[in-house]
Amino acid sequence: MSTAVKKKILPSDDFFSISDEVLVVGSGAAGMQASLDLSQLGARVILVERNRNIGGLIAKLDKTYATHDCAGLNPLYAIENPWVSKCLHMSHGACGKCHIPTQTYNNPQIKIFQNSTVTSINYIDDGNIQVKIEKQILGIDEDLCNNCGECYVSCPVRFDEDINWFNAGLGTRRAVNQPFPGAVPPVHSIERDRCLHMTKGICGKCQDVCPTGAVTYVFKKEVHEFTVGAIIFATGADQAHPFQYDKFLGHHPDVLNALQFERMASENGPTKGQIIKLSNHQPAKRIAFVQCVGSRNMRPGGMPYCSTVCCMYAIKEADMAKEKDPACETYIFNVENRAYLKGFHEYYLRAKREHGVKFIQGRVASVRPGSSTNELSVEYEDVETGQVKSMPVDLVVLATALVPNVDGLSKILNIPLNKYHFFDKAVADELEHKGIYFAGFCMHPMDIPSSVITADAAVAKVSRRLFHVLHAKHKAAMEESDLDEGKVPAPHGEPRIGVLACQCDKDAAKLVDAEQIKQEIGVIPGVVAVDARVFDRCTESSAYLASMIRQHKLNRVVVGACTPRTHGTIFTEAVKSARLDPSLLEMVNIREQASWVHRGEPDATTRKVIDLLAMGVAKSKDLKYQESTMVSMTKSVLIIGGGPAGIFAADNIASQDIKVYLVEWEDVLGGATNKISRRFLFEDEQVIIEKIEAMVARFPKNQNIKVLLRSRVVGVSGFVGNFRVRVASPGKEQVLQVGAIIVATGASQDAGFANVVEGSRARVFNQEQFEQLLIKGNLHGMKKFAFIQCTNQRADGNIKPRFNNCSGICCKITLKQAIKIKDLVPDAEIHVIQRGMQLSGEVYYEDVHHRVQSFAAMERYSPENYPRIIGRDDGARVLFTDRNVNEVLDLDMDAVILATPYRSAPGTRELGALLKVPVMQAGFFLEAHVKFRPNDFVVDGMFLAGDAHWPKSMIDAVSHGLAAAARATAFLMRGHVTIERTVAFVDEKTCIGCRKCHDACPFDAIDMVTVPMVIEGNQIPMLKARVNPILCKGCGTCTGGCPTHAVDQQNMNTGQLSGMIKVLFPVVKEG
Repeated sequence: MSTAVKKKILPSDDFFSISDEVLVVGSGAAGMQASLDLSQLGARVILVERNRNIGGLIAKLDKTYATHDCAGLNPLYAIENPWVSKCLHMSHGACGKCHIPTQTYNNPQIKIFQNSTVTSINYIDDGNIQVKIEKQILGIDEDLCNNCGECYVSCPVRFDEDINWFNAGLGTRRAVNQPFPGAVPPVHSIERDRCLHMTKGICGKCQDVCPTGAVTYVFKKEVHEFTVGAIIFATGADQAHPFQYDKFLGHHPDVLNALQFERMASENGPTKGQIIKLSNHQPAKRIAFVQCVGSRNMRPGGMPYCSTVCCMYAIKEADMAKEKDPACETYIFNVENRAYLKGFHEYYLRAKREHGVKFIQGRVASVRPGSSTNELSVEYEDVETGQVKSMPVDLVVLATALVPNVDGLSKILNIPLNKYHFFDKAVADELEHKGIYFAGFCMHPMDIPSSVITADAAVAKVSRRLFHVLHAKHKAAMEESDLDEGKVPAPHGEPRIGVLACQCDKDAAKLVDAEQIKQEIGVIPGVVAVDARVFDRCTESSAYLASMIRQHKLNRVVVGACTPRTHGTIFTEAVKSARLDPSLLEMVNIREQASWVHRGEPDATTRKVIDLLAMGVAKSKDLKYQESTMVSMTKSVLIIGGGPAGIFAADNIASQDIKVYLVEWEDVLGGATNKISRRFLFEDEQVIIEKIEAMVARFPKNQNIKVLLRSRVVGVSGFVGNFRVRVASPGKEQVLQVGAIIVATGASQDAGFANVVEGSRARVFNQEQFEQLLIKGNLHGMKKFAFIQCTNQRADGNIKPRFNNCSGICCKITLKQAIKIKDLVPDAEIHVIQRGMQLSGEVYYEDVHHRVQSFAAMERYSPENYPRIIGRDDGARVLFTDRNVNEVLDLDMDAVILATPYRSAPGTRELGALLKVPVMQAGFFLEAHVKFRPNDFVVDGMFLAGDAHWPKSMIDAVSHGLAAAARATAFLMRGHVTIERTVAFVDEKTCIGCRKCHDACPFDAIDMVTVPMVIEGNQIPMLKARVNPILCKGCGTCTGGCPTHAVDQQNMNTGQLSGMIKVLFPVVKEG
């Protein structure tokens, strides 16, 4: 048994009998996230992957919705990561999409076993788990392979790849290969049944050319045994193959599944990003995306659940096709569009209104050969008219079911799967007591951010289980560490500026004239090197920048690329690798500020890029070297919000000997759980509520938890790892010193619906209001009920909404409330008036839907004709056109329940201003990255959980709370934080001591001090302002208010700003 980190000798105590090693099975988004966070906690990780590369499905994606960012490009850690520099300096040239896998590969705490499977699991009495791993050796010694590619070039054998391989059956391979250029781990392997040397005893060219002797032709199975303290299964899912569906012509070359289309659309895919018909290699001009193929299918062989992600990736892929060819026509066929998560509905509207993607509501019956050669015909029922229609198309993309990879787990764990092909929640809970946890799609259908959240939730549970051994190990490591980061020397001499305009998106790069950029930027005084080019790989651009710095002896660098929010770390590490301090790097966001805003305008894009780069050069001339400093953290956490997310986070963090302050505005903990009836709960919801009640009962006795009820945050100062938070409680105000902050402020349903009701609103309720009647169990004789979905939501109808998106949870609440009504009033008449039920997520929602359909009328209205509600004191009339039968219905109801939007908690924007974290237009907090950092704010040390992020089910809110707890714990485990020195400074000779900067500073970073000043030979004590560089955030508030301009900001001073403005608006001298 070997790992990258030498095991320390720990105290002989019962707590330390458990191993500090953790097995993670599966290396997709969830598996990599879990591995990286476990490593930050100090655990040694064994990462097992059945395939030849890590990355899972996201490695195959070209872009992700809804931002169209490159999949996996953003690093999981924008906070300090000691392994980032190694992955960016990796000599094997990992592509941008492998940036996260590369971090995983280069992390010394993580040992990767690819081509491997877990063959047995045995529980040991001391709490540990004994596992056996079987690894396939595929003809090449991985320790000797340097990924030079000589073997691949020399191999004479070519063959069509299998659909399960990286290019989904659309490409060709050689007998010796790697899954794709830049795959991680960066090693080649041999296909034994294709190799001429192995099958016929001839050839051997790959061995002849290998410079390291790595080609051995040895094929065998290695068995490795480990004793681990916990296991996280994150085995993900596979997409069903198109040829399983004969009625859709799944074997036809122009019928693909979505993953095949993704590879086709990728610039590094088999067609170099060209969307073509494989039957004749001509451009595809009409593309049909067919939804729900195999999902939501109760027939034998079908999957009864919604795969959750298909509606959104279909929009993304249709949008990508339009980006590549604006003349291409894209059609999405679906029963309903399930764009239900954060910002998804707005993304759908943009695709429909701005980009011309067409949506056809109707289920496709079949795909047939068309009337002309190389043409297909989509046969479908048009819901609008009830007619069967056909549409000729060039290409069909099937949203086939995503199937969890759990069959092998079921056998190893000796536990059966349920009818949905997943593990029952009760079974999973029982396994947690043995140290086994689940994350990602193998739990239930979910997207990338949800996979990341569940991965961190699993990490939180593992951290709690292994707390004592990890804490002791971390303490020993901190005592040995000298915290020396290897400082970069300050530069000398006149500015030597290098400029690099980087484009990783080839479609966007078509808008930019690289030669014009080089010509105009190259003549600016001080610029000694300039280049503008397209890079296929993220690390290509960073390595190229480092080489530019060395070759031209640069001491200032301007990089025009994607936003610094996602790529700042990449170029910062590249600059450091070339021995240039990052404070001398200026980044220009040419993607969002030029390429995106001038889409389709190449001249305007080029002009904007040149202007932005020139302004960056002007600023860089006066960039000053700034030294960083390190400060210890405060080992405590503030959690704002005492709902399910906040309670679970508090309980988890406190169990690891970290002080927790739990602040709640109400007079009781529980949040949303205090508003729901216990009459009908799903089994997992019942378990959560019981756990919450038990936790809350224990809190008063827990010395690590201090609960502050009827309290709110009124002020925040300090700095990362050492925040000072003012909390106002009844009759007093106190200051809390904390190292991290978790925001879990929840959400509540909008009570405003007067705009959709005529007359009395006495019997018209929103869901939260109606729930109160259900809690009391008294419906006051009401027997006829109408639920109306999407009230004041989803901005595409005749009602001007209060909320442009879908809240995501309302349809599920309606189904539960309908069941509660049926329980209370067995002969009730119930109508669910909807425009498409949003039931993605948990696998049982479709079953619940069918149950409600057995006793309730499910009617459908058009978004353009929201139902008319005429209220009276004892009920209401509801009039609308039912699209199912195309008839006008006039319902006389005793009660009408409206699914109004769920909104962020009151005071969200004010709290965001105090914390200096962003709040999106919809009113919810904005995470650091929509896909890969859903638990983090852009401010280090602050984390996001539960409905403060977006409305969630109780189950998802708890997962998010635990995920935030894991992130906060890992953050505090570092023990110190590096403070960057981009701060304000005061010219004390010019300062007049007026205190204006002191009073204006939101971080209390300016002190007023008495300084002896020499005036006409006499020393006179004078009041001066002085900046505390540790507290200063460099916000610039003080600089704007100084009457004598004595205050300025390092590397963002008045002279720099003036120089940038003069570049755009040159001063013309008269005469």
